[in-house]
Amino acid sequence: MSHRETLPIDPSSTQPRPRPTRSVEHRRHGRLNEPGLSCSAGSVIDLSAGGVRILSKRALKGRLDIFFDTNDGPKLGVKTRIAWCRKVGFRAYLVGLQFEDLPLSAAKRLLRQGACAATPSSKVPRRQPVKWGALLTGISLLAAGMLAQACQRNGWIDHLGLPEYAGALLAQATRPLIILGVIALVYTLLSIFARPTPSQRSHGVARIKDQSHDRRDPRKMLNSILESALGGVLILHAVRDDMDDIRDFVVQTINPAAEQLLGRSAEDLVGRRLNSVLPCLSIEGLYDKAVSVVETGLPHDEQQRLRHDGKWYRYTAVKLGDGLAVTFADVSEQRITEDKLRHAAYHDALTGLPNRKLLIEHLVQAIHRTDRIKGYKFAVLFLDFDRFKIINDSLGHEAGDRLLLEITQRLRDNLRDLDTTARFGDAHLPSRLGGDEFVVLLEGISDDRAAATVAQRLLDTFNEPYVISGHEVTSTASIGIVVSDPRYTKPDDVLRDADTAMYQAKITGKARYVVFDEHMHKTIVERLTTENELRTAVENEAFEVVYEPIVCLQSGKLKGLEALIRWPHPRRGEVPPGEFIDIAEELGLIAPIGRWVLREACAAFVGWRRDHPDNAPEFINVNVSRGQLRDPALIGQINAIMLESGIEPGMLRLEITESMVMDDLDQMSNVLNQLKDLGVGLAMDDFGTGHSSLTCLHRFPLDVLKIDRSFINSVGRKERHYGAILHAVIALAENLDMAVIAEGIENANQLALLQGLSCQYGQGYLFNQPVMGKDVHLLLEQDFTKTHAA
Repeated sequence: MSHRETLPIDPSSTQPRPRPTRSVEHRRHGRLNEPGLSCSAGSVIDLSAGGVRILSKRALKGRLDIFFDTNDGPKLGVKTRIAWCRKVGFRAYLVGLQFEDLPLSAAKRLLRQGACAATPSSKVPRRQPVKWGALLTGISLLAAGMLAQACQRNGWIDHLGLPEYAGALLAQATRPLIILGVIALVYTLLSIFARPTPSQRSHGVARIKDQSHDRRDPRKMLNSILESALGGVLILHAVRDDMDDIRDFVVQTINPAAEQLLGRSAEDLVGRRLNSVLPCLSIEGLYDKAVSVVETGLPHDEQQRLRHDGKWYRYTAVKLGDGLAVTFADVSEQRITEDKLRHAAYHDALTGLPNRKLLIEHLVQAIHRTDRIKGYKFAVLFLDFDRFKIINDSLGHEAGDRLLLEITQRLRDNLRDLDTTARFGDAHLPSRLGGDEFVVLLEGISDDRAAATVAQRLLDTFNEPYVISGHEVTSTASIGIVVSDPRYTKPDDVLRDADTAMYQAKITGKARYVVFDEHMHKTIVERLTTENELRTAVENEAFEVVYEPIVCLQSGKLKGLEALIRWPHPRRGEVPPGEFIDIAEELGLIAPIGRWVLREACAAFVGWRRDHPDNAPEFINVNVSRGQLRDPALIGQINAIMLESGIEPGMLRLEITESMVMDDLDQMSNVLNQLKDLGVGLAMDDFGTGHSSLTCLHRFPLDVLKIDRSFINSVGRKERHYGAILHAVIALAENLDMAVIAEGIENANQLALLQGLSCQYGQGYLFNQPVMGKDVHLLLEQDFTKTHAA
């Protein structure tokens, strides 16, 4: 007999027991009053071959020699080790002692005396010890599954702020958790009724227990679990033929949830064959899968839409004896939620069009088709809408969203009616990458010209104006085209080149399409390099301001200066404004550049007037860009710069062009009036090149007209016609009390004509090229008309 048999470690694990009888003692902390058995260390609670549990009046620890009196011989002395000691009351300790050296004969004597009142047969009770691990596992799994199901039904996931994929994970885990929990509980309950093994029947009475107090019915517990389950549960038993093949299943158990889901009562189903009561399962192919579970022993989990009611069900089937246990639930709402999440992941929220993620997937498929299918071609059209940012900023984001929806509808209508084989996704739709960028994938085109035909058709559509929030607006499209080629193996490369072609369409005039070629890529790379270098130059203020003299044509004296910006590039040399101002406008860098130029020019002008009071310039002209005029902070910035530099407002003139102000007459008129209120002069630059020049003259508070150089350069070829035009413009300005400056005077003939027409001022290379600020003093005392007379 082993002396290492362990004691009951947790004294709180025993259950309350009835008053001691002669048969067995099982009280929690009661005294063992068996006749003829006592212990020198305290009152015996229970006894085993490996140790004893006693109730003592003092705490015990370490090793202890104790004596047992059995009244059938001399006292037994036993060496013990204190395994544990717990306080259970006032001066009451429950102590577990482990035997260290107990002879076999003494052990038999103690066990015989401790079991003297047992039944003559001393049989071990037929019920086996409860498998607590399996029981707790089953309860935990079942509870977790029910909690996950409750989270989905009550929308707790959204309140907890969990990510979108958490709902899908819970949905996938709910049914397996519930079925595994039920299986664990069923296993635990069935194990209670299992007959003891021969080794268990032959084993000595190590611990004498009385389980007669446990009146629970395992079958009732199982029924209670099934009734409380949120999902449907079916227990099926296989019906076999003479060849031992499964021919059907008999319904053994069904819970209330299953009755509700199936629309059939338990009385209609239990005891009857599955194919006769639920023939729809055979139609849907579920019967064959159930047979496979029983034959192979492998569980099966699946979601399927049943045709008889159109709902989605998720079911899990596991083998149970010669049958199977099936749990199932209606997951139609879950499927709807999953479909919505899937749609949101692959579609644009505003327009409902496929997004970049779905576009990439279709592009990958199209590239693979070019490898597999001989002659297969596709094309990508990259669309960007001109003036969208202006409309969005001026009319508001809500108007911008409405414009995007109008654009989307026009794309749908055009692509739906295409004669070519144009497909994208499931509805012949384009995709929206973000902002005002759209991409159309044309699959199965016959040749390269088909993509150009579609692009031209789209251009014609988008040339038509829109009516947004009561305003008629125009937003044309710039389209870049890429046609499939064996060199394309990645979708990102296709989109990159289509974007490059679109960009080329924008910088060459907008409202057009451009087909990508290899040389274009080099041009765009250079453009991107320029953009990065320009950003760096703005951060470091790496620009220069040069000054072109404005001369009085009658006296020949310098009357004013025009400030012009230059970019001294470390690699390309001096870059003129025409090569980087438009880029700065697109990048949103024009505002800081304009502020810097204005600050430098005002400070330099005040310095010249201070250092040269006798022949100082009377005014200085500074160009203002479209972006600056639309900046709400412009008025405050100009006022601050004038106060900082000390320049008199009347000596500063701001030059604008007709194209800047004609897009929004009301807004520009308001801005120009505010500038006029500051005392600043306003000059109309490049007058005569716009389509509404006369409108500008009476709508805006202008002080100066600058005749565009194109008129001056044409004087030598058609002097009579252009002379008449110049005369009319000069007379008109004089009648409107405006000064006139002629730009681009390059020879003496032009100068003589303008003097004859009584033009007040002029500027051009005939007088002098723009100079750096440090050299302006050299120009102040010159007589330009005598120096450059014909």
